[in-house]
Amino acid sequence: MDFADSKRIVRRLLADDLTISFVPEAEQRRWRLLTRARTTAMQQITRLRNQIEGLLEEGQIKISGLLSDLLGLSGWRMLQALSKGESDPEVLAKLAHEHVHASQEQLREALDGRMDNAHRLLLRQSLDLIDQLRKQAEELDQEIARLFEEQQDAIGRLCAVPGISLTAAFQVVAEIGPHARTFATPGKLASWAGLCPGREESAGVSVSNRCARGNRTLKRVLTQCAWAAVRNKKSQFSRLFQRWRSTIGARKAITAVAHRMLLVIWKLLHDGQVYTDPGCQLSPETIRRRMLKCVNGLEALGFRVMIRTADAPG
Repeated sequence: MDFADSKRIVRRLLADDLTISFVPEAEQRRWRLLTRARTTAMQQITRLRNQIEGLLEEGQIKISGLLSDLLGLSGWRMLQALSKGESDPEVLAKLAHEHVHASQEQLREALDGRMDNAHRLLLRQSLDLIDQLRKQAEELDQEIARLFEEQQDAIGRLCAVPGISLTAAFQVVAEIGPHARTFATPGKLASWAGLCPGREESAGVSVSNRCARGNRTLKRVLTQCAWAAVRNKKSQFSRLFQRWRSTIGARKAITAVAHRMLLVIWKLLHDGQVYTDPGCQLSPETIRRRMLKCVNGLEALGFRVMIRTADAPG
């Protein structure tokens, strides 16, 4: 960078054309450090779980489809017994919890495999690593909860939003702060997070409208929250997802839902508002638009339409 470039940058700074990078304070950096460390630990557990599934497939043991969680209570008992040398399918099947939907016959058939010493060694090491990672995650959870004791108000407002769990609320506050003061508008927050359409043009022609990379941690958390929110059929996010999915597809629709959730989060944190879900009830404007669409369609077919409310006399 030469002297002329320096002068140009200073002029743009004085003209308020430059946006200063968001550098959190020391306390918020500690929040990020711990929440991201917990996320890394959970990702490693998922990776080890996938490796265990591969080991079981090689050993001709297929219990993944019979258990809702391979690392749950029943699955953990069976895996521990397999790693210690147990090979009798009947003994292994009896380790399942009574609430498991699969029958004993199905479990015995799925557990009738051939695990050699190499498989058992790798399985035992993977289980030990998972156990260690779980303990680390518990310690991180305790420390995160302690650090966020003064931010219970912000955490409580976020947890009222469908799809946002306590862990997700901790991660959101760690990334954008308890009051989102750095972001003057919700649009700037969405742009920083990488949850709004980009604009890549060349010679006046739009080349790509894909979202920018943004804050990948926040984007990942909100995408997971969006998937959880759309499963709640009574939430506004479920209604939006169903409407957008038919036009832009599920993947883009869930990104749009995450974008809408982020706008709501900005309102809750920046303005201190309390979340109220309108649910799946249609707004008066939406009802009016749908009514006009139906009327115009019928009139185009040659019908004359008269509108009156259901409680109107006659």
